[in-house]
Amino acid sequence: MEHMEHTKAAEEVRNARRRAQSRRQVQKGDVLYVSEAREMVKRKEDADVEKAERDLRRSLNAQKKANTELHRPFLDEIKAMAKARHALRTQKRKASRLIVAGICKHARLHKLL
Repeated sequence: MEHMEHTKAAEEVRNARRRAQSRRQVQKGDVLYVSEAREMVKRKEDADVEKAERDLRRSLNAQKKANTELHRPFLDEIKAMAKARHALRTQKRKASRLIVAGICKHARLHKLL
């Protein structure tokens, strides 16, 4: 008997929910045509798709930012190494120019004597 009451109570709840849904107001004013209803549904679906795309872009950007922050120390170290390599290359280039200039100056002196 208790099982029947539980079933009946559940059925009443389901019926109440069904009645509440059927009385939901879809639109205000004049008659709603099928084509207008289809457009409303399509607009809602489009809005949902746009929102999902926005959320996806935000999550991808957040993930990219997190990855960048995770790798930041390594990136900074790589940049510092590249800068040091460039400075060393520049220093070597300047030294070779000075050596060449010294050789040329020495050669000119010998030609003049």
